[in-house]
Amino acid sequence: MESPLMRTRSAVRDAPSEEEFERLYQATLESPSYERQVEDQFILLATGRLGLRSGEVLHFLSGDNKKWIDRESKQLKIPHHVACGCRYCQEQAQQAVETKPERDFEHIIDRYWKPKYSPSARAIPYDWSARIVEVVERFTDLIGGFNIAQSTLNRRVNTLHERAGISGNTYPHALRAAAACWWANRGMSSPNLQAYFGWKDMRVAEAYIRLSGKELQKHVSRLLDQDPEVPDVDGPEPQSGEHSRPRYENETETNNMSLLEVEKHLEESDVVG
Repeated sequence: MESPLMRTRSAVRDAPSEEEFERLYQATLESPSYERQVEDQFILLATGRLGLRSGEVLHFLSGDNKKWIDRESKQLKIPHHVACGCRYCQEQAQQAVETKPERDFEHIIDRYWKPKYSPSARAIPYDWSARIVEVVERFTDLIGGFNIAQSTLNRRVNTLHERAGISGNTYPHALRAAAACWWANRGMSSPNLQAYFGWKDMRVAEAYIRLSGKELQKHVSRLLDQDPEVPDVDGPEPQSGEHSRPRYENETETNNMSLLEVEKHLEESDVVG
């Protein structure tokens, strides 16, 4: 029987590549209205580069706008709590009641909205990209926030996916995984990666970094820099008919294990929310 882990759709496997992400952005330019274009661009960049969760996107600017954005320091601020009774919060509260009927709906809804974990209340810099600055501040000024359900957000992303003509699946959490891969590939450290994405468990950040190969690459470079006398790093040229490098036993399985490790941490400690 297939395990629950293997049945779970992997945000890491579904994360769009950098080229596919740019195609998704170009797809926002075909949105049916200017307001919809502004919203779609914010959804895409907030999840796929700034690393916001669905709930954070849907509640951005809820309540006091100053809790969410500091234009002077160019930071998004994810607050610890915002009083809210939007469609998303009502859906979440209703699901909680259905899971445990002894809970009172009114008591639960009073707790919404809050980020997934305590470390998820965080500051996210957005001044590193002129395009992101423009999109975030234009959304703030023109749209001022969402009042849509999670299912609507999913459909918005799926529409961009279809319009961009890319393969596989694209959904908000896959875009967040793309952001994590993007920063890990650029060498962000695990403590900063954890702070940026608001993960409770440092191992999620470490798994993304292992997947990127950047730490190993830097380690190998340091070793070679420290010992310039290392002889014949590349080894002898392969003879005709030989493989260019040896094929190690269980090589594919070892590579896949690191990816499954990321998926396991995502499933256990970073599901959509």
